[in-house]
Amino acid sequence: MNAPMLTANETEEAGLHDDIASNPLDDGVRLIYADWLDDHNNAARAAFLRASVRRDVLSVADPARAGYNRECSELLERHGEVWFGTLKRRTLAYEIEAGLVERVVLDAETFVLHQAALVREAPTAHWTIHYSGWSDLRRFASSPGFAQVRRLNVEGDYLNEGLNILTASPQARNLRTLWLSRMALGQPGIQILCLSPYLHSLRDLDLANNDLTGSAVSILASSQAFPHLERLSLSGNQLIHDSEVRALTHSRTLRRLTRLNLADTSITSEAADILASWPLLGQLRYLDVSDTQFGTTGLYRLRRAARVHRDLVLIHNSLSN
Repeated sequence: MNAPMLTANETEEAGLHDDIASNPLDDGVRLIYADWLDDHNNAARAAFLRASVRRDVLSVADPARAGYNRECSELLERHGEVWFGTLKRRTLAYEIEAGLVERVVLDAETFVLHQAALVREAPTAHWTIHYSGWSDLRRFASSPGFAQVRRLNVEGDYLNEGLNILTASPQARNLRTLWLSRMALGQPGIQILCLSPYLHSLRDLDLANNDLTGSAVSILASSQAFPHLERLSLSGNQLIHDSEVRALTHSRTLRRLTRLNLADTSITSEAADILASWPLLGQLRYLDVSDTQFGTTGLYRLRRAARVHRDLVLIHNSLSN
């Protein structure tokens, strides 16, 4: 089924939703969206977005916070049913942050039944979809609403077969975030991901606790599937060693990484030398090496690396020296 043609305004708004979903922590993008809403006769929604963003950057003790809280509460009382009514009635849980729906938890069947209203109310949300069988996932993967999902976490059994269903769907082409932790993917799951022609827009991929081996990481590092990937989590994969860090830093396609999570893997201080010689180390802003053998020696070497960025957030609790 062909996707319906969008009007010029709908195309503009979809582009703003893409920007917000790709940069969920960037308040500036949200404020640009608020301006757009004002320009398109949605002043109340714009006011709620601005007040929420301004409130959330203030400390709890800041006296100005109370005023923004009051403004947000009044706007929600007047417009909340229109803005978030379906989410309130149909989902297992949802959360609003900085003026937009940040997280939604529901089952696949509910999404399919109410998809139009749900994606309208939460266009930039991180969706957690529970499925109980492959037929559930097939209906979700083929639904028009899936094409409007930008951030996704799936939870269910038999994910490798499910992953085939999910990643073979053209509706996956707009995904910016995909979280697949604790799904026992192993090398077969990574191969499925890398063979999909529809994941080229991914910015954030979470593969934590998936029994990944060195060969699985090598497949990931050599794949052409993720040219825009910025955030990668491999935490909890105990079979990842220093050689896998070398594979990642030698990748010809994973050249936009700014956040890398290697916590609870089997890397050692040798990984610091590998990272220190990485030509793209300077763009890294977050690195988690906690619960590894990276050690204080590795921390010292990496901090002294010529290319390391001064604002790099380095998470660690060294298990060895």
